[in-house]
Amino acid sequence: QSAGTSLENKGGVDWNINTDWSSHGEQSLSIAEIGFGQTASASYTNYFEAGELSFDYRVSTEYVYDYLLVIVDNKIVLKKSGVEQGSFSIAVDKGVHTVAFHYVTDSSVTAFEDRVWIDFVAFQAPDYDSDQDGITDVWEIKHGFNELDATDAALDPDVDGLSNLQEFQNEYCVHEL
Repeated sequence: QSAGTSLENKGGVDWNINTDWSSHGEQSLSIAEIGFGQTASASYTNYFEAGELSFDYRVSTEYVYDYLLVIVDNKIVLKKSGVEQGSFSIAVDKGVHTVAFHYVTDSSVTAFEDRVWIDFVAFQAPDYDSDQDGITDVWEIKHGFNELDATDAALDPDVDGLSNLQEFQNEYCVHEL
């Protein structure tokens, strides 16, 4: 299920679609160029059922001073700087929410690539099951499975004798080999 309406750029520096890095597919959202003391901001507002908002990120910035800031409903939910990538998710209640991504730079010094990326922004209601395999999309994505492939329900990647479906039904975690 899609999480957003159109993205609104603010702050004088635009977020753009690029192919330099992505966690899923071939494209992500990033800042092309940003100067000292600038902020690039993009936000969207949408109605959500209760569920989970998630996205992947990558930062390659001056540690502490330049950072990715993610704000949901005027509350900071993520602040990252330095060199790292990862996934982030947050529960959202039913209602209208505003999600904002900001890249903030200080007034001097450039480090690493001086960029941030956002990818795979998704919203999932807790019980949504795209492939109808009996496992919710939220659980499949969280554990690295394809929410559009019903055959992964029968897999046992941690070789503990329980299929992914059984692990989901029993609220077990899949352990990586």
